Order: sequence, then structure tokens, then C-alpha cells
Amino acid sequence: MTDLLQHIQEALGDRYVVEREIGRGGMAFVFLARDRRYERPVAIKVLDPHIATAVGSERFLREIRITAQLQHTHIVPLLDSGQSGDLLYSVMPYIEGESLRDRLMAQGRLGVYESLFITCEIADALDYAHRHGVIHRDIKPENIMISNGHAVVADFGIARALDLAGGQTLTGAGFPIGTAAYMSPEQATGESAVDGRSDIYSLGCVLYEMLAGRMAFSGPNLKSVLTQQLTTDPPIGHISRPDIPGSAVAIVRRCMAKQPAERYATAGELTDALKESLAELPRISSPVPQPSFPSAPGPVPGPRRSAGRWLIPAALVVTAVLALSVAYPGRDASRPEPPPAGPYNASVAVLPFDDFNGDAADDYFSDGIVEEIINQLAQVESLKVISRTSVMAIRGTQLTLPQIAETLGVQHIVEGSVRRQGNRVRVAAELIEADTDAHLWAGSFEGDLADSFTVQEEIARKVSGQLLSSIVGLRPMAPTATPAQGTAFDALLRGRHLLGRRTAESMEAALAAFQEAVRADSNYAPALAGLSNAYTIWVIYGYRGGPERYPAIARAAVLAERAVALDPELAEAHHALSDARSMAQAADDDVIAELRTARRLMPGSAELHMAAAHALGRSGRREAALRQAQRALALDPLSTGLRHSAIVLALGARQYDLAFEEARRASGFAPGDPVPAVLQGYALLLRGEPARCVELDVGPWLALRAMCLHEVGRTAESKALSDSLETELLAGRYLSTHQYADMAAYHARLGDAGRSLEWLQRTARLSPTINYWQLHSGLFDRVQNDPRFRTGLSRLEEYVRTRVAEERRKLGSRLE
Repeated sequence: MTDLLQHIQEALGDRYVVEREIGRGGMAFVFLARDRRYERPVAIKVLDPHIATAVGSERFLREIRITAQLQHTHIVPLLDSGQSGDLLYSVMPYIEGESLRDRLMAQGRLGVYESLFITCEIADALDYAHRHGVIHRDIKPENIMISNGHAVVADFGIARALDLAGGQTLTGAGFPIGTAAYMSPEQATGESAVDGRSDIYSLGCVLYEMLAGRMAFSGPNLKSVLTQQLTTDPPIGHISRPDIPGSAVAIVRRCMAKQPAERYATAGELTDALKESLAELPRISSPVPQPSFPSAPGPVPGPRRSAGRWLIPAALVVTAVLALSVAYPGRDASRPEPPPAGPYNASVAVLPFDDFNGDAADDYFSDGIVEEIINQLAQVESLKVISRTSVMAIRGTQLTLPQIAETLGVQHIVEGSVRRQGNRVRVAAELIEADTDAHLWAGSFEGDLADSFTVQEEIARKVSGQLLSSIVGLRPMAPTATPAQGTAFDALLRGRHLLGRRTAESMEAALAAFQEAVRADSNYAPALAGLSNAYTIWVIYGYRGGPERYPAIARAAVLAERAVALDPELAEAHHALSDARSMAQAADDDVIAELRTARRLMPGSAELHMAAAHALGRSGRREAALRQAQRALALDPLSTGLRHSAIVLALGARQYDLAFEEARRASGFAPGDPVPAVLQGYALLLRGEPARCVELDVGPWLALRAMCLHEVGRTAESKALSDSLETELLAGRYLSTHQYADMAAYHARLGDAGRSLEWLQRTARLSPTINYWQLHSGLFDRVQNDPRFRTGLSRLEEYVRTRVAEERRKLGSRLE
């Protein structure tokens, strides 16, 4: 327990048990606690001691008492408040859900109906507060919570207490009253007599951001933003779209008028206008949608590379997608997970560089340079960086830069070229603002091949530095700790390039390339992490030949541990270690700790967000898992693999309607891909529509079809199909252990715990890949309460741990 946590617990006494910190801002810390009197979770907000001193306890408690009188559906109620020494605190209900900021980070811009509906509920809350003489003064996405489909406002009273304490004093000390991007002009000039129209202006800024997916005003510093609030009209062009009614645009204009007299006179008047605008839109069943994943932009037009180079064999795709969740078994639902990182203040996509070598065999080098730049930029907190899969999908299309930016959901584009001649390499790059085609920075780098690692880092640093100089809120890149020899770096790039193809041949070649990199430099942490990752993926996909699966996981763990020891600041190393430990059935605490560290080091990684989503899902935090999946898809919107993985998460979370709808949408995104039909089949079976499942073509997933046939009463056909599959499996004709797990699920649906456990045991003997998503999804509900099954499952996990430990002892300290 930290000193601060200990101090707060002592100050609160026995009434509340403080569990963990769940958030912090410039003025306060927020803790999750348990109210012992009523046995309920609460959120305790503690003012920063410096702020508390400036405000004064009497003023703070007086303003809190005033706001405690507010009782409204869309206002977070105040339960308690107090002072202990230099600590000032307030207690509120703990709200299950997410902040509007979290939702904006996950989805970018929101739907028109959702945006207007949220604004309408907040306006109604403000109207109530204003009629009771209370002005909020700090309306922003962070202070709006979304819970059970509705919006509520938090933090009434705190901004007023700060304002009364003397805004200029606090601002001079570095604590502005209100938040610059949402501050009304009268707040920006330090006027003390603001009224409800100031809140209306701030709410207009929030509505603008929901519709546009970007703040109305941003700049290099606080002064720049405040100047725009005073002198510049909002860029309405970003919300002038066919799907947004003119009435909604007019509402934004009027809310954000510079003169208070030109705005709505009351929040009630604004509420009425919002209701009228909502009435113009098509009615939907739920005003604020249930959890959903960011929409895929649809098939990207234009020529592509040959399908053979980019498509993964269908059976292996589903095997890997459905196995993605096996690495994250959950055991402790109470284990805390840090809240998502702060908002994105800028966004960028690094497009595939033009390769002037003219040799397709050298694509790995230019693509590898791009991937390294992406990885470097992903370390910058508050910078949204589109992942490799999505930017590579853009290659060869006829999209313009603005179209690419809209498709990927970014404001900035990095383009470049690579020319490699012998041992010399020349890389050129430029940073472009997509909307205006303004070239913000350009540079070229030339040197020996051995310097290519330094080149890509320098490009990433220049790009992030340029963004840093023009965008409020970005933090600079951390220095890279791991240097690389040219030979090792070149082999690393080849390994990553081959790993992305996901065929048996490319996987073998990838393993060889990573091994070459390790031999060239056994202390090169990225190569060790890459080799570890390759072994883990080999096990998940279940290729024939190559390394045995249990020894492979043992090697993966040893390599990742070595990489972490060499470079504790390398996110890929911690990610690889979390994967290996998860596959080896390590303690949940260890897995979560590695992922937490990796995400801290690389907050912009889509893969890490999806890994965290699986870990959260397996630990029972289903809503948090789906939010992390949203974050991953926002960073990699064209990745079919991540989208399929997110659907698997929804199945494991028992959100069958969500899983079905997302799988149906995914089928339109990638015509001919068999995975969505399989995922639709699982969703239909689990939500009680097996007849529709039977109608689907699920290809070689015979056990799924057998389950659906059995549920509709076609038991003879079901048994014949399962018997046929059993014969094939026992003869060793299937590569995937997922088929074994499906057979276990089939017998579980029949209520046969013994046969179900037998097939799970066969799965474990072949591979450590236990399909936890299936165990949590409902497929095994008919046997979960059987003592034999529960005991057998525990023994199965122990069997995997023991096998991996034995292989580690055999391996010793060997790295390959």
C-alpha cells in the first residue's frame, strides 16, 4: 500500500475500506473503496494537497454541501464529504461503466443519435442544477459517465470552490479553473460572474467533439487554446456531413457562440432543441447503443498484392483467432487493472514506404522500417498510432490522403521511401496534415545498413517531436535502451515480416530468421522477444513439424525472461513474457503484471490492448474487456484478426447478441472469409437459435454443426457427424487442437461430463492451449457443476504447468 493510500485510509477511519486508485487528474485522486456500513462500492475523490490548501477546507465543504442538495437522475449524487488534516475528500457512488472520454478514445467520433441523446441528458441535468443556483464550470468528457445506456454528470461543486478561491491565483500556480478545450470565453478571461450559459458553451464543445471525433480547439500550449476560444469560430466543416441534420449543426453553433447573449438562454431551452433534432433522426431501439466495436470501414478499394502473399489459410485463421483467448486464463475477478490511458491528443498513420529497390524480396526491409517507426511512435502517450495490419491493408489502393485519414481515423499521415544498395540505405519521410495537405516536416537519412536501426528511431523521434511541438498534451518518446548490430536488425525485420504471413512455411522461416538474429547478437532483446513470440504463435496455430509444443512454450518463456532482464523498458519483451506465462498456466497476477508494464511502455499498441482485453475477460471483468477490445480496434480498424478476436471476447462475455451482430458485419467486411460464419454459429447456438445455426455453412467445424443439429432434435445426424470427426481426430488428421476442444464442448452440450473431460485431456496432452473462452461462454454450462468436471479441469491446469516446468528443466539456459 502506497503512503498516500495509507494516509487516506487512516483519514477515513473504519467507515470506508480503500481498495485501490482508479483515476487521477490535475486536481484530485480518485479511489475505489467499500462502504462498510452499507456494503457497497463507492468512489472517493481526494483533492491534491496543494489545491486543498489554496481552496481552504471551509470553502470546499460549504460548496460540497450546496451541491449535495442536487437530486437528479443524470447527476452523480454526493454521499459524504469531509476533512482530515490536509486532506479534503468527497464520496460518491461507484459507477459501473465508462467515462465519455473512454468512449471517445475507443470509438473516435460517436453516432449522431448517440451524441445528441447524451447531450440532451446532460443538458437536462444542467437545467436542473442551474435552476437550483449551481453552475458546474467544468463540463468535459472526463466528467460525464456512461452507465447502463445513460449519461450522468460528476464533479458538481469542485470547480466552483476553486473559482471562489481565486482563479487567478490558482491559474498562476499552474491549476487552470476549467479545462482549456471546453472553457467558455468568459471563463478564459477570468470573469467571476459566469452563469449557466458558460456550461452551455462547454457542453457545445463536448457535442462538437462527439460528432467530429476531434476537439474544436487545440494548440501547442494553453495560451493558444484560450486565444482560439476567445477569437475563433469552431471549424463547423468537420460536422457538416450528410448524416448530421442541419438542426444539430445549428445547436453546436449557438451553444458555442462567443457572446453569452447569443447562446441558449437556459439549458432547458437547449434540451428542447436537442429533442427536436433527435426527432428528425431515424428511431433506434436503444438511444445509447449497447457495447459495440468500432465499425470497420468496409473493403478497401483498389489493387492489392496477390492473395497468396497476404491471405492466411482459412482453417488456421479460425484456429488462431479462437485460440487467442487461451493464453489468458482468469482466476481472480477482484484483481485491479489500471484504467485506460488518457485521451488521444493527436493521431497518425505511417503508410507503407515506397521501396525503390525493385525487388519484392526486399519488401521485408521497407515494411520492417515502417513497423519499427510505428512501434516507436506507439510509445508516445496520448498519440493514436494506427497499427501495422491496417496501414499495410492500404497499400496499393487508389485512396487519396484525406480518404485514407478518414478510413483509418487519423489527422496526420507519414509517407516515405526506402532505397537500399549493398550495405548503404537511404530513408526519406515526411509528416502531412491530411485535411489540408500541409507538409509539416520532411527529412532524409542515409548511412550504412548497420545504422538502419538508428535511422528508424530518428525518423520516429522527428515525427513525434513535430507533433509534440504542435499538439497539446503529447509526451515525448522515451530513449531506446537497446542498440542493434546491422546483421541482427536485418534478421529481426525478416523474422517479423515472415511472422505476419502465418503459413507453416513462413513460420519456419520466421523462426530461422529470429534465431539468426539471436546468434548475431545474443544480447539483442528485441530479437529474443521476437523469437519468443514466434514460438508462442507456432503453438497457437498448431502447425505440423517444427518444434514440439510444450518445449516451444518453455523456450518462449526463457527467451522472454532473458529479453526483459536485458531491457526492462522493452514493451515487446513484457508482452512476449505475458503470452508465454499465460500459455504455461502461470499465476494470473504474473500475467497481469507483465501486461500492465507493457501497456505503460507502449500505450498505443493495438495488440497489447487486445491482450489486456483477453486477460480482463478471463478474470471476469467483461465490460472492461470489451472496452479494451474497442481500443484495440480503434488503433487497428482494418485488422480482421483483431475484429474476430473481439467477437470471441463477446462470446466469452456471454454477450451473444453483440457477438452475432459483429460477426454478421464482419462477413460483409471480408467477403469469402469463413470465420464470421463460424462465429455467428456459436452465437446463434448460445442464444438459443440452433435452427439458424444449422443453416450456416461452417465448413470443417463439424463439432459446431453437430451441436446445432443435436439442439434441433436431429440427433442421428449429430451423432454420425461427431463419430466421423472423432475418427479423424484420433487418426491425427487434424492439426488444430481447437477441434479437440470442440469435441469436448459437444459432449458437454449432451451433458456428458466424463466424455467432455476426456477430450479436454486429449487437448492438453497435445498442447497447453486450453480454450478458456469456450469454458466461460456457456458451452459447458451443463457439466460445470459436476464435481468430476471441476476437479478434472483443475488437474488439467496443473498438468500443463507441470509439463512446461519439466521442459524448462530440460532446456536449461539454452536460448534456441
